[in-house]
Amino acid sequence: MAFVGALLAAKVAVALELRADSIEAAEARFSTVVLHVDPAPLGRLALRLDIAEAEVPTLGVQHQPLSVRCELARDEARWRCRGTLQWGARAAPGKSMDLNASFDANSMDLDVRGGEFRATISSEPPLPGKWRVVVKDLPLAWLNAALVAQWPAAKLGSGTLDADAKLGTLPDGIDAHGHYALHDLSLDTEDGRIAAAHVTAEGSLALHAPHSRLSIENDGTLKGGEILVGPFYAKLPSSPVSLSWSASQAGKTAWDISRFQVDDAQVLHIEASASIDPTQAEPLLTWSVGRVDLVLPLAYTRYGQAMLAPRSLGELTTQGTLKGSARLDERGIRAFAVQAENVGIDDAQRRVSVHGLNGGIDWRRDEVAPGTSLAWQAMELYRLPFDAAKWNWRSVDGVLALQDTTSLPLLGGAVDILQFSLSPAAQRGDRLHASIAMHDIDMRRFSGALGWPEFGGVLGGGVPVLRYRDERLEIGGGLMLNVFDGTVNVTDLSIERPFGVAPVLTTDIAFSNLDLKLLTGTFDFGEISGRLSGAIKALRLLGWSPVAFDAELHALEGGKISQRAVNNLSSVGGGIGAGLQASLMRVFDSFGYSRLGLHCRLENNVCHMGGLDSAGQGYSIVEGRGLPRITIVGHQGEVDWPVLVERLKAATSGTAPVIR
Repeated sequence: MAFVGALLAAKVAVALELRADSIEAAEARFSTVVLHVDPAPLGRLALRLDIAEAEVPTLGVQHQPLSVRCELARDEARWRCRGTLQWGARAAPGKSMDLNASFDANSMDLDVRGGEFRATISSEPPLPGKWRVVVKDLPLAWLNAALVAQWPAAKLGSGTLDADAKLGTLPDGIDAHGHYALHDLSLDTEDGRIAAAHVTAEGSLALHAPHSRLSIENDGTLKGGEILVGPFYAKLPSSPVSLSWSASQAGKTAWDISRFQVDDAQVLHIEASASIDPTQAEPLLTWSVGRVDLVLPLAYTRYGQAMLAPRSLGELTTQGTLKGSARLDERGIRAFAVQAENVGIDDAQRRVSVHGLNGGIDWRRDEVAPGTSLAWQAMELYRLPFDAAKWNWRSVDGVLALQDTTSLPLLGGAVDILQFSLSPAAQRGDRLHASIAMHDIDMRRFSGALGWPEFGGVLGGGVPVLRYRDERLEIGGGLMLNVFDGTVNVTDLSIERPFGVAPVLTTDIAFSNLDLKLLTGTFDFGEISGRLSGAIKALRLLGWSPVAFDAELHALEGGKISQRAVNNLSSVGGGIGAGLQASLMRVFDSFGYSRLGLHCRLENNVCHMGGLDSAGQGYSIVEGRGLPRITIVGHQGEVDWPVLVERLKAATSGTAPVIR
């Protein structure tokens, strides 16, 4: 400034040009700098400043051209420069901005305008290197280069910035602090894992950058718009959500976040710290959540619902308060603690329901944690009602275990939890171990709770080993049901994604000596007497619907069969009653049989049918005995599974079957 003033005072009459290969100041470097001064009428000077490349690495400015054109004139005790400024191709493509500067030997004021954008820069004497910067309606897209310098995968979209900051140049860098307001902020990353849309943010920001290492302090608020961070998604409320954080560079692209705090009044409060590198495939390296407070249901609907929806937990009704903390390091989860206060959860699909949940769990991977307890007033799992209970927990060497054998009353009987332990940090192998026994559970109430036709008997059995690994629940041992005056044994039971999308169940079922009269009466199939045995091998359910099995049913000691049961069995096998004319069948209510058998192997949505033995082009389903004598022969070796299901529905609903 003093140099330009001297030129004016000297009343320059010829053109002057000054060149410098480079100029460096603090974090900035300017290459190929040319200052050209021409005489102008009325003792004025025309000034041209061209910088081929301006570089400020901290702000992401790399190889950007800068040019200034203005006319210098004296105004009282100060000089004024009015003209235009072009700051690179990225700032305002194809446009130049209006420039108005005034200065003297000790201070300078600069005003730049372009469209809606306006910026003023003022020096603050007598302090050298101290400036005030005021920005209005700065397009956020202009700041992409500064963002990419610290976060290469990110890109700013729409939105504008207002700011009022004080900036100081120091021998080892820059220092700045002030207030900002972001309007309609939009941002996303190349992999789509992090994004923001139409967010309003404001607050105070302090920045210190010695030796190209930034440290930033932010205290502000967010409101409106949407935010996505990995699986976390939130639609922000119109009321402000407090967001404060402190971050410093720990390397070229890595950051230490020593303070991260979110507060949505009476809904959510988080206090955490983290180390993060946005350039990594998994950006979050280590973190520690010192405190989380969730007030339901708003915390669930506002912040948790979208994240839980892919796990089929997007339709919950919730209440109560949850508090917790967690720590994670390079080995994975290190510790967590959860405290519940009068929590209630109801799943719209009736898979789980709990009310009056109180107490907590404290788990630590490498330490011994104090004992805790967790109790509830009422709970349902897949519509099965459990009474109030209390569980005592203890964490030792990464294993969270139930301390006492616990009995859960259920439908007149009980489920005894003999052993139960969790290993949350297990990378492979078993994460859950349990041993369970069941006894005296009323099958009539059990089947009614599940929406099945009600039938008598009791459920009992033992599960000596229950494991959970890789989203797969495996049950060793077996379950024994005493039903229909016989027994049903369920073995090799496993469930993949039991609470997720499209769960898969596999098992083998064997049944022995079931009273057919009780069985057919329960399902309204038409009366059959005798004793039924058989098996359903390799049963596979997808989304709780059968997709494969190999079933064989047989009653080899004979009995009686009603006319309706004859018709229904004929419908199932696509066969006909033989040995008796249809016109005479109406005369008799029941018939004797010596053997009954039916086989179905479900594969690729087709049931491959069979019976007692081959009979010409078909297979025998019922072999008659005595007079009147009837034999049922099936003639369809393959039946589409949906067709067979409809036939069974018609048979058990009393609808007359149609035999083709």
